[in-house]
Amino acid sequence: MYKEKSLNLNNIFSFWNDFQDEEKFLFYNPNEKEIIMGAKRLKTFKHNESFDGYKYIFSTKTFFDSVKDSIWNDFKSENIAFSYYLKIKDNKQTLYYQGIDRKFCDNTMDEEYYNYTLTNTDYDDWKELFNISYDKILTKKINKVVLSREVIVDLSKRPREECIIKRLIDNNSGNFIFAYSKGNKCFLGATPEILLEKKKNKIISHAVAGTLLKDKKNDSKNREEFLKDEKNSHEHDLVVSTIKKILEKYGNNTYVSKRKLLEAKNLYHLHTELLTDSTDDIITWRNRLHPTPALGGTPRDIALEIIRKHEPHERGMYASPIGLIDESGNGVFVVGIRSGMIEDDKLYGYAGCGIVKNSDCKKEYIETEGKLKTILECL
Repeated sequence: MYKEKSLNLNNIFSFWNDFQDEEKFLFYNPNEKEIIMGAKRLKTFKHNESFDGYKYIFSTKTFFDSVKDSIWNDFKSENIAFSYYLKIKDNKQTLYYQGIDRKFCDNTMDEEYYNYTLTNTDYDDWKELFNISYDKILTKKINKVVLSREVIVDLSKRPREECIIKRLIDNNSGNFIFAYSKGNKCFLGATPEILLEKKKNKIISHAVAGTLLKDKKNDSKNREEFLKDEKNSHEHDLVVSTIKKILEKYGNNTYVSKRKLLEAKNLYHLHTELLTDSTDDIITWRNRLHPTPALGGTPRDIALEIIRKHEPHERGMYASPIGLIDESGNGVFVVGIRSGMIEDDKLYGYAGCGIVKNSDCKKEYIETEGKLKTILECL
């Protein structure tokens, strides 16, 4: 049973900093205008173990079932309860805790910025990866594959996690913000993409695919053309049709909304919402849906084999479900894109894009550059 009390911190990241050497997370939901932070692992749940009695469950999953790269050591697929949670909503701060009550040192937060250098130039690697994948598309072995890049960034010093998180929130107020700190590493990002939500017996999934870089001079005209663009529409429809089939197979009364534009700070995406009725739990639905063709490709097995075999880096938790579940079993899973891993004075940044029959190698690379801005602009 969690105890509860109100707080009035001038700097909400005082909570984050008070657990300096503890495992912790932050999850910002822009739809609910709510921040949840958790600290100090209390319990790790076994498969199918009940979450009853725990205020929130922080749930992570790696893109593939196992990881080998040392960057991702100790980051794995888990469902975790924490001893302390801070909820910030409607200008109210509520602390939930098990065990000892804590008093937080409410220090002023000083902004800190970091000089950085990109240490790897990877266009030749990208071109090789693109050509391997595109050959599979031309021979009709696959319809789509989502390829990703890893950029390595040398920083002037180890950044303060809370500075990066705050700028992610400030710069991307319409996106979900996540941060997961463990040891000397922190995986964090600002994602526009919801994999699924569970609200009582309603399952809601979101198809987000097709990308347009913002251009202030021709923004209105470009948006109109983007909605009709054949390549992006094809890429988006592949995601919608796959999610729809899964919802229809396991749910009831499936509904598909009209396509809309989804706006991020530097980009636009095509967005379709899909709903179905189901009493199955959110973890079961996560496992059914991940990875959608927005993150892996289609057919799924062939696309994943290309990624596993030919991408020169390991995805770890990049493009993987990260979620928060409440004590009623309701919750949301987002996908860990527009993200990076801080390790000491380095940042490993990740971005990807979908490759289909009308894709252009250089244009797709430029698209990933636009997506990498999300994390680089916060340094």
